[in-house]
Amino acid sequence: MSSGLDTKDSYLYNFSGLRELTSSRDWVKFILSIPMKENPGESFEYSNSVTFLLSAILQNQTGMDALKFAKRHLFKPLGIDQVDWMKNSEGICFGWGGIRMKPVDMAKFGYLYLKKGLWDKKQIIPVSWINDSVKTQIRSATLSDNYGYQWWIDDAGYFMALGYRGQYIIVVPKKNLVVVFCSALEDRDFFLPEQLLHMYILPSIKSDEELEPNAKKYGLLKKNLESISKPNDAKPYNLPESAYKISGKKFIYDPNPYYLKSFSFEFNKNTPFARLNYGYRGMNINGEVGLDNVYRISYSGGYWRAYKGNWKNDKTFVMDFQIMDLTQRGQGIFKFKGDKVYISQEDKISGDKLQFSAYLGKKTELKQDLPPQGPGKNYKMKCLVSRLAGKYSAGKWQDFTTK
Repeated sequence: MSSGLDTKDSYLYNFSGLRELTSSRDWVKFILSIPMKENPGESFEYSNSVTFLLSAILQNQTGMDALKFAKRHLFKPLGIDQVDWMKNSEGICFGWGGIRMKPVDMAKFGYLYLKKGLWDKKQIIPVSWINDSVKTQIRSATLSDNYGYQWWIDDAGYFMALGYRGQYIIVVPKKNLVVVFCSALEDRDFFLPEQLLHMYILPSIKSDEELEPNAKKYGLLKKNLESISKPNDAKPYNLPESAYKISGKKFIYDPNPYYLKSFSFEFNKNTPFARLNYGYRGMNINGEVGLDNVYRISYSGGYWRAYKGNWKNDKTFVMDFQIMDLTQRGQGIFKFKGDKVYISQEDKISGDKLQFSAYLGKKTELKQDLPPQGPGKNYKMKCLVSRLAGKYSAGKWQDFTTK
């Protein structure tokens, strides 16, 4: 993170350089054409683009993209088989992010580093590389005190992998401890996982060695985990007559830069959920929408999606949504007026507020060709990642959000 390139692609610049990168045809050429800000190695400057270059170099030298290489040499030995990594149009993994895996597999990666690269009595990564990786290579003084090889290093002696919106792998060698957080945090809450580490997790450690089994406390822990894993209590619901009038009818979006094409809701008085269908970037996304205050979870378009909604009045339907393996959650408000619908959508993390309109109609469904150079420069990073993610389906996974 001391390349000297003036990439301006981190949170400090609202990811402006990253939007420019992803709008270019040749990402490697674009990065190498960026002017130098200072001499290499002089000072720390977090750069997503430079991490992408590492991915491109790896692919060029091995003939395998970073995901395939990692599956063969890292993930397979660790028993990690449900993982995906977003790629650009040239088939190069992003490198800086866009990787999806189970929390337990994130913990395996942290544990591998805790044990100096040793897994099941086999040396997966050389000890020398582990030591160099988690040793201070340069002072950072931004998200943490120091930086190694893709690891943030705290002066207190622990090191971390920090991901967008609060994805954390924290390794505390002095306590023989690995901690994982999966989050969808607002900017102001980004450091919450590290605060929880200091306020609750570290003070609760009684010994650096294995403790004697305690069946009573284990039972209490199990009970609490089961309790917090249960959904909200179901609430009675009533459907207005207007719900049945629009049920199953297809509404066509007016032209928009997000490639939303159409949507429909299906309501049935005998089921506590509705069915949502919408067209997006050539895909048909569908899922159940809980009407009883309980999220319904569906897998569609390469992601696990959760929806719940309610009728605010006979003309307004409010729907809360979460893309569970992507840092996106928000609310959509659908106001039906005759054959027209006005949609307000708010991303609860980024704060983005979008407005759309759609018509009930027999008119030809909106067709929009995807831009050859990727999304335009004027969209926020959240929308960029969301649109790119839709292009690369992850296949049929098991639900990894609760394991």
